[in-house]
Amino acid sequence: MQMKTVEFQVESNVYQNMIEQGIDIQKKFREFLLYYDFIDDGYPTIGTAEAKRRVAEAVEHYKRSPEDFIPYDDDYWDDLDARIDAFKVK
Repeated sequence: MQMKTVEFQVESNVYQNMIEQGIDIQKKFREFLLYYDFIDDGYPTIGTAEAKRRVAEAVEHYKRSPEDFIPYDDDYWDDLDARIDAFKVK
């Protein structure tokens, strides 16, 4: 892949803030390009009608079978509680 250099001009305090926060400027620029469709993310585009159909289908699936989405397994809840406890300040 051939690369080109892009020059940005930002205020010094903005740049310093980005560096201090450990922001990966290259990664953020790529995310910007993907978000605004400047580069192809590999996913096919769908229209509004298709998006609404998919959401409606998912909602109906949830209404018919909520147990498919909610884990009732005790081991799941025990594991979740243990993970949450690990984050608590001791």
